Amino acid sequence: LMQNKYLDDFLSNICGFKCFIIISKKQIKKFINIKSKFLLILRSNEKLNLSDIYDFKVNVKSKLIQFKKKIKVEKKIKFKCRAAKVKDIPKLEKICRENLFGSRFEMDINLEKNFLRKYRSLWVKNYFLKKRGDYLFVAYNRKEILGFVLLIKEKTNLRIDQILVANRYKRLGIAETLLNYTCNKFSNNFKFIHAGTYDHNLIAKKMYKKMNFKREKIFKYIYHLYPKNYN
Repeated sequence: LMQNKYLDDFLSNICGFKCFIIISKKQIKKFINIKSKFLLILRSNEKLNLSDIYDFKVNVKSKLIQFKKKIKVEKKIKFKCRAAKVKDIPKLEKICRENLFGSRFEMDINLEKNFLRKYRSLWVKNYFLKKRGDYLFVAYNRKEILGFVLLIKEKTNLRIDQILVANRYKRLGIAETLLNYTCNKFSNNFKFIHAGTYDHNLIAKKMYKKMNFKREKIFKYIYHLYPKNYN
């Protein structure tokens, strides 16, 4: 099928039905005649009026906000950090299962709670399969993993792909430690570290502001579309 070039295998495997990603409202018409269940994710650089999309219903409207910070040596390191190891996977998965909120997926009523429990875990495991991310660092205390940050290289910059902290260690400066460790490690290698979070994630927005990230004038508007006959 011509639509398969838009297929996202990662999301499709977790959802149990096909998920496609498109970047233009015009591309929606390619999916009008599909009769099976599917999710169409539209990622746009501008806010769209989708009231005229008669064959689809819009389940999620989300705004992705971008931040950036110049990478330089930071002094504040509260906890020890290191590169993640394969033996850390069970503890990383546990942290992922604890953090079900903050993404657009929690707003989608057509996705089961099991999806929220699984997708971040599989996301992180893909790092060890060399399918996602370039660096994965953990903050730790003795044998306990306190939190982690997954990073992607983008030419001369880094992007935060995931940053999560175990519930029992939140508000102790774990996220700040992980980002400061990253800045210290790569102060001579990369220029900026970029981050993105959804507009409804007030905790993440507050965290980036506290850590002197600058909000960029770049937005992504993300829509979840389902066929109107979807049950």
